[in-house]
Amino acid sequence: QFLFVVAFSTFLLCCVDYDVLFATRPLNHSHVPERPKVTLPDAVLPAPQCASRLRGSGWLLFLLVLAGAVWLCRLVTALRRLVGYWEIRSFYIRALGIPAEELCNHSWQSVQARLLALQRRQPLCVPRRDLTELDIHHRILRFRNYTVAMVNKSLLPVHFHLPLLGPVVFMTRGLQFNLELLLFRGPAALFQNTWSLRPQVKRVGARRALARGLARAAVLLGVANLALCPCVLGWRLLLAFFSYAEGLKRAPGSLGARRWSLYARHYLRHFNELGHELQARLGRGHGPATKYMDSFSSPLLAVLARHVGFFAGSVLAVLIVLTVYDEDVLTVQHILTAITLLGLVVTVARSFIPDEHAVWCPEQLLQRVLAHVHYLPEHWQGRAGRAETRAEMAQLFQYKAWLSHGHTEAPPERQAEHGKTELSLMRFALSNPRWRPPPPARRFLGRLQAQVTRDAATATPRGHLLAEGPLAASLLSEDSALAAEGLVGSVLVAREPRLGQPCTASATASLLASLRTPLGTPACTAPDSPGERPGPEDRGDLQVLTPLCPPGSAARASQLREMPLGGWAEEEEEEEEEEEEETMT
Repeated sequence: QFLFVVAFSTFLLCCVDYDVLFATRPLNHSHVPERPKVTLPDAVLPAPQCASRLRGSGWLLFLLVLAGAVWLCRLVTALRRLVGYWEIRSFYIRALGIPAEELCNHSWQSVQARLLALQRRQPLCVPRRDLTELDIHHRILRFRNYTVAMVNKSLLPVHFHLPLLGPVVFMTRGLQFNLELLLFRGPAALFQNTWSLRPQVKRVGARRALARGLARAAVLLGVANLALCPCVLGWRLLLAFFSYAEGLKRAPGSLGARRWSLYARHYLRHFNELGHELQARLGRGHGPATKYMDSFSSPLLAVLARHVGFFAGSVLAVLIVLTVYDEDVLTVQHILTAITLLGLVVTVARSFIPDEHAVWCPEQLLQRVLAHVHYLPEHWQGRAGRAETRAEMAQLFQYKAWLSHGHTEAPPERQAEHGKTELSLMRFALSNPRWRPPPPARRFLGRLQAQVTRDAATATPRGHLLAEGPLAASLLSEDSALAAEGLVGSVLVAREPRLGQPCTASATASLLASLRTPLGTPACTAPDSPGERPGPEDRGDLQVLTPLCPPGSAARASQLREMPLGGWAEEEEEEEEEEEEETMT
C-alpha cells in the first residue's frame, strides 16, 4: 500500500498531461486521424518526457529517496515479523500439537491450557516452574500494561484545553508510535528486550541520570518529528484521500459512523486484557454507545437541515430527471460534480434530522453502555441527558466505575485510578476460571460476590419484575427486534423512582455478566486437548458454563452465586476458619 501510494502519486505529478485531460489544449499524442476523441492513453506522457520531469524536480527526488528509505525500513520490519510468525507457527505445530489448518477451531483458552500442560511436562525457557495464566498474560501484555497504567494515572500528555473548544483529548497512532519508540523500543528505552527492564533502571541511584537521558531522547525525537512534519502531513493527506474518496462518493453516511478512539481503547482497557477480548467488549458496547450519542439532537439544526435537504434534493431531482431524459446533459461542464455534491449535501442533511419515532431515554441507554464499557464518571448519574455529559462521552473523558474500590494499603502514587485494578482482577478471574488467585484477591472477590448477593436480595419484587420485563430486555439486549417493546416500556421508568437511579445490584450484575458472556457459550470451547480435561477442583468452575439470564434481572443476580466467585468466597471462609482454629490452639 505504501509503495502504491508513492508510485501512483509520482505518476499523477509527472506523467499526466492535464491540458489534454481537461481539453484546454486539443492535442492528440497518438496522431490517429480515425479517432477524433481523446482517450486516457492520450493524456499520459511518454516515458522519456516523464523521466525528464522527474529529474527536473529536486524536491520530488528528495521525497522519493526519503520514501524509499521508509519503505526499506518497513520491509525489514515486515521480514522480521514474518520470521517471528513462522517461529510461532512451528511452536504451535511441534510443541502444542495444533496443526495450522485446525488453529481456527481452537479458542485462546484451549491454546493457553495446552501451553500450561506443556510447561508441566517439559519446562520452557522461563524462570518459574509453576507457570500460570497470569504469567502468560504478563509476558504478552508487558508493554501494553505499562501504557494502560500511564493513561490511567494521566502521565501521558494527551489532555489539552483549547480556548474555543475547551478540554480535548489528542492521541493518534503517530503519538503512540513515538511514545513506544521512546519508552519501549528506542535506544533510550527502559527495556532491554520485550520482557525485562534494563539493570540500571532498577537501581535507585541511577534514576536521575536515566531521567536526563530520557529527556534528551524526547527532545531529539521531537526535533525529528518537527523536521519530518511536512512529509508526514502530506502522506496522511494522500492516504486519507485514497482511502475515503471512493466511500465518500458511494456511501457518504458511512463517514459519520462512530468508533472507539485510540485513547478510549487505552483508557477503557483492563490490565492483562488481550486484544481480541478488548475488541469483543468494545464491540458489544458500540451499539448502545451509538444509540446514546444519536439520541441527542438540536431542534434548530434539525429545522435548518430539513430546509437545506429540501432545496438540495429538489435541484438533484431535476438534474437526475434531465439526465434520464437525455444523456447528453452529462456532457455539460461540471454537471457530474454538481450531482455528486448535491447528493452529499442531502445525505449530510438527513443525518441531522432525528427519527420522529424515537423515544428519549438517555439514562437507560447510558446504563447499557456501562454494562460493557465498565467505566462512567460519578457526576454522570442522573445527568445523562445533558449536553455536557454527551460532550464528555464523545471524548471518553474521566470515566469512573460504578463499583466500590477494594481496600488497599498501597501508597496513592501506586494505586490505579477509577478502580481499574479491581475491575481488571474481576475480568481476568472470570475469563480464566482455572486460575487460582492469591489470598488477598480471593478475599476481595468473595466480598464482592457477597455484596452482589445482598443487593439482589434487598431489591423490591416490583423492581425485579420490571427489570425482567420488556424494558430491560430491549435496553440490555443487542437484538434490534425488541426495539418496539423498549420504546413502550421506557414510559414505565418514571413510575418507579428506584429504577431511575443506577441500581448497585443491577449495575454489578450487568457488569459481571457481560464479562462472563463470551465464556458462557459452548461454541467457545475447543476440542479435547491436553490439559483441558477438568479435574476435581475445576468441575465446580465448569458448571457455570450455562446460558446467562438477562442482565440486570433478579435471576441474573441469583445466578452469580453459581459463578466462580462463590467458590472463592467458600475458600475464603475455609481459610478464616483455619486461621481461627490456629489462633485457638
